[in-house]
Amino acid sequence: MKLGSSLASPKCVLAAWGVSLATLLVACGGGGGGGGDAPAATLALSGTAATGAAVAGAAVDAKCATGSGSATTSADGSYSISIVGGVLPCVLRVSAAGAVLHSLAQGSGAVATANITPVTQLVVASLASADPASYYAGFSGTLAAAISSASVAAAQARVVALLKAAGIDLTAIVDLVSGPLKPRTPTTAGDAYDQLLDGLATTIANSGTTLAALTTAVVDAGSGTSPAPVASLPAELLLARATPTCAAMRSATYRIVTPTSNATMADQSGLAVFDAATMRITRADGSTGTWTANGACRFTDQGTGYSADVVVSQAGVLVGRYTRDNGATYRNYVGFAEQAHTLAELAGDWNTMGMNPVGTGYVGTSESATLNAAGVVTAASTCQNNSTWAVDVCTALNSVLLALVPPFVADAAGGFNSTDPATQLVSGRAFAYRAGSGVLMLVSVGRTGGFSLWSPQKGVALPEVGAATASWNLDVVAGLTSAGITYERAAVVTSVNAAAGSFGRSQKTPGTNNDHPETLFVNNPRVGFTFRPQGSSAAADGSLQPINEFTSMRAHGMGFSPLLLARLKLFEFSVTQP
Repeated sequence: MKLGSSLASPKCVLAAWGVSLATLLVACGGGGGGGGDAPAATLALSGTAATGAAVAGAAVDAKCATGSGSATTSADGSYSISIVGGVLPCVLRVSAAGAVLHSLAQGSGAVATANITPVTQLVVASLASADPASYYAGFSGTLAAAISSASVAAAQARVVALLKAAGIDLTAIVDLVSGPLKPRTPTTAGDAYDQLLDGLATTIANSGTTLAALTTAVVDAGSGTSPAPVASLPAELLLARATPTCAAMRSATYRIVTPTSNATMADQSGLAVFDAATMRITRADGSTGTWTANGACRFTDQGTGYSADVVVSQAGVLVGRYTRDNGATYRNYVGFAEQAHTLAELAGDWNTMGMNPVGTGYVGTSESATLNAAGVVTAASTCQNNSTWAVDVCTALNSVLLALVPPFVADAAGGFNSTDPATQLVSGRAFAYRAGSGVLMLVSVGRTGGFSLWSPQKGVALPEVGAATASWNLDVVAGLTSAGITYERAAVVTSVNAAAGSFGRSQKTPGTNNDHPETLFVNNPRVGFTFRPQGSSAAADGSLQPINEFTSMRAHGMGFSPLLLARLKLFEFSVTQP
């Protein structure tokens, strides 16, 4: 046979070099007849749809990199779809008891298995960092090209870790998508995988959440890029039991940071265990107490020689003021569910606000810092005036000073440590918390009781006219003790000036008629901060209301803001009410 002869096309002849005659005949459509193109290969998809019970008689639809198809599940939840010319990967969906569940099939062959369950719904959410229904609707060749065995494995690992934290251990299931699954039917019992699906359904019901809310939390945790993240719980907390009066307060182990002067490093933080079923808390020192609801997401914590007033943000952040000496002295704390994080997660640009020790007291402070993936501070500016507490002027640290800043090092006991290079003693600890928005927060505390709250350097968006908020406010004085009682404020946005980056609002003390106007400036004095200038204004009741200057830092996605009232020499936690 010569190249270019009439017996075969040049393409087939070139393809034949080095292969057998049989391969040549198949590739070129030989073996008699007219020598036409080979028929398109058929992609065979199969699997089982289940929620614990089999999803029977339901429509299954598949979209692939190339091709689509549909089928109906059998009584045992099984289905089979044949797609002529179909090419993996594919995404699938099934309607189950009014909910739509999704899954995926990945690989390069002509056969693939894809179970469709609440667990695979979470896998797709984690893989796509998008709502599975939207992901399915917009599935394209571009999205298909981004799917790999590694990305699917990583998504499955994240879901396994999430559910294990909630007491549902899927580690024995080798593959959540394509592994064996035998669901429960009216005549047969389900296998181990199916029983775990039953366990997930029970956990969701007992926690008071929904699969839809859990799916959204998984999506948000994977993105963390929203310009204005909403305060919400991380996915693992959504699966924990909630208190009757606060969906944001769940059974969990909480990291409690209690900045304390003249105390040891060990006294600055600890772990407390809260049981929402009994409303009992076991504190780090082993003492116990009982929480009593004082309105929505506000509680009193009573125990022997201990009393606290605690408020909870919608992201599950606790802020409290407590006494251990029958009210002679009150201190503040901040808490959040204990989570494990790596140094690499801390990499990025941060804003901070807190209090630093100066002489025998503490002053308000703010900083900016850049951390690399090894926990090293590569750039920083300090914004602190010991006499005025103003934080509008910052000084950048030069290379010599930066070299003296100890890096963060992971601590096996939780969080991260910084070590004094001179004494080799732990001089500070930091703890990270990722809320449902996917945004991370840090709380750091020093050996002397100084502390800072850290939030990513994200801009603050102007609110909409008519937006109403109410807050609890807890103040800390220069002696690092709590000032007065927890007090409340309510406000309604009345105007927005985009050119000036400002908005007007009417603020009042709930239960009074002292509504009065004030103006705030966002991203002032820096990105991520809000400034309210000093002044006064006439209230609805005829009184003249003083307006104290403050600078607040947005703790993005956490449902609270730390702020400094410079003239009053106060640090404040302002927690948004539900």
